[in-house]
Amino acid sequence: MPNIEIREKDNLKCVFIFDSYKKSDFNADMEVIKKYQQKQGIPSDAEERSRELDFRFYKGKIPEISYEYFKSACVQHFSKIFFYMMSHPSNKSLILSSELNLQLNVMKSPAREWYFDENSEYMPSDAENACYDVAGTWLIQNIVLPAALGRAEFTTIQRFIIHELVIYVDKVKGHYLLDVTNRLGHYAEKFSALTKKKSAYFLNCLYTSLFFLRQEGFADFYARKDTGRFDMNIDAVKTYNANLLKLSFMRKKAEAEKFYVNMIGWNNLTASSDFVMGRNMCVTIALAISKRMNKIYSITIGNKKIYSNEITSLDEILSNNHLIYIADIDPEAITAAITEIRPTVHYTFIQLYERACKELGISEKNMIMTRRRFYKIITDSIDRLKKEKIARLNSKGFQYLEKDIKPNGN
Repeated sequence: MPNIEIREKDNLKCVFIFDSYKKSDFNADMEVIKKYQQKQGIPSDAEERSRELDFRFYKGKIPEISYEYFKSACVQHFSKIFFYMMSHPSNKSLILSSELNLQLNVMKSPAREWYFDENSEYMPSDAENACYDVAGTWLIQNIVLPAALGRAEFTTIQRFIIHELVIYVDKVKGHYLLDVTNRLGHYAEKFSALTKKKSAYFLNCLYTSLFFLRQEGFADFYARKDTGRFDMNIDAVKTYNANLLKLSFMRKKAEAEKFYVNMIGWNNLTASSDFVMGRNMCVTIALAISKRMNKIYSITIGNKKIYSNEITSLDEILSNNHLIYIADIDPEAITAAITEIRPTVHYTFIQLYERACKELGISEKNMIMTRRRFYKIITDSIDRLKKEKIARLNSKGFQYLEKDIKPNGN
């Protein structure tokens, strides 16, 4: 008999499927979390330590939680938050049909490798069904354990769900560039060709980051649109760009992949990830739209709050400060930014960002990314790779056979 729990409200259904997550899986995941709360088993590798930010510490003794309590708490609290957030008018665009069934197949994720997975190669998501594999550790840490302690991680859960649903909408509408089933699936084919070139695998990682500026960055911006405040870490922008440059010198596939995932991609939970970089590019676009609309927003630097109509040079603020907070962006400007960004692809998204920076007077040194900067990294790395190959082959008496390894990025 299927181990399924369903909650329903209006045109929404929240479906939990526990068939693949047995009691033994739950007990094993609980032990991982208990050890972490006792500061045991924390990674020693510096590149892995950023993952610590993903688990928060709870004061006091961890209560004993049964498998049955785990299931009931997941269904009750998750569905309650899902129904509440989807009732907000600004989230109605995430419902693509007359109904939306959020289907969650609970599974064990070894070493917390993933939390939500919507793999279009086998997930049957469509306009009515948003289907995900969801990790038991994420549910325990963010829903079940807080519930047992009499608290709720509403903001964390809401942002996570909205982020995933924005990507779901992108995929169903054909905006997700790496999905081989959509209208832009030729990018996935180019990536497939790159992955076979082990000495040039870093190109795959570089282009992944470029795509994620739009895809994951936009999803994060959308998920935080109602919070009213965005942090912009200028040092993190420098770190992101420095890491892209480091990546372009890596020749081994394993080395490049590990560096990308941990220092730039989804395992980097700091302000220097491509997710955060893309989100702040979206924020910049919203600021430019605010300027066009004559809408006032605020910037906080330390304890000082100033308004946009008092700012003489945003570029100077970015040059002279490590961290600023942008708030009070008019909802109309946020909505307009979402409308402008949603149909873009990676190239036109950066073009939109460049235009916003020009309108705001932001110089290239303070820009997160530009088309010229990215393709210089690509062309320089390809030229470097070619020279290395020529030297290596010639040293052994062989010839280099010219072949274009550069994908068409446009």
